Amino acid sequence: MTATAVRDSPSRRGGLWATTIGKKLLVAVTGLGWIGFVFVHMVGNLKLFLGPEGHGDNRPALNVYGEWLRELGTPALPHSVLLWLLRFGLATMFVVHVVLVAVLSWRNRAARPQRYAKTAHVQANPASLMMKWGGVTILAFLLFHLAHFTWGVSPDIEFRRGDPYTNVLQAFYHRPWMGAIYLVAMVALAGHIYHGIYSTAQTLGINRARREQLIRRIASGIAAVIVGGNVLIILGATLIKNPGY
Repeated sequence: MTATAVRDSPSRRGGLWATTIGKKLLVAVTGLGWIGFVFVHMVGNLKLFLGPEGHGDNRPALNVYGEWLRELGTPALPHSVLLWLLRFGLATMFVVHVVLVAVLSWRNRAARPQRYAKTAHVQANPASLMMKWGGVTILAFLLFHLAHFTWGVSPDIEFRRGDPYTNVLQAFYHRPWMGAIYLVAMVALAGHIYHGIYSTAQTLGINRARREQLIRRIASGIAAVIVGGNVLIILGATLIKNPGY
């Protein structure tokens, strides 16, 4: 048995998650979890197009949706408690995902017998580079997005807590530079979702030659639906004063 095999043995280092394959599986699970969240988040935000009175009681449907999220779990739990638990879970998944990706990347680099500065870029995997820099872009965008619409610390809009419909319109309407920032992030997100799903299929061992094209189509379709919905929201908020009115 080689030293590498001993070092990666589940029985020697605390179970499956201490192994390389275990880390890859956890990266896959947390990545899929976030893809599911981004999809649900996109569907909820599409309520922007129901307009300022779309709920039927002179309230924006997007605002009613936001209030529904804060009321999840009541009366069994206090107001917003379940929402904060979900946020904590998402944050934990995100941190685990990023940390394990960094660990696996470091291991791959350390395992190379010899690295040459002149050939590093030639030998780099384009998909790997896209995932790396796409991930950095998504992280920066996530912090920017949270500052704008969750923390309310943006200096350029009058943030109204509990009124996401107005906040979105203030942020985007006739401000193409804001839309451009979000569209760049959507390009990074599309590539990350596509390659993430494809890599997950490889990790789970379901990416056989006869399934290659099917998996690529599924990955492309999921990326197109999620990113397409978000792009529609961005363009609608940028070009239309009151979407759905």
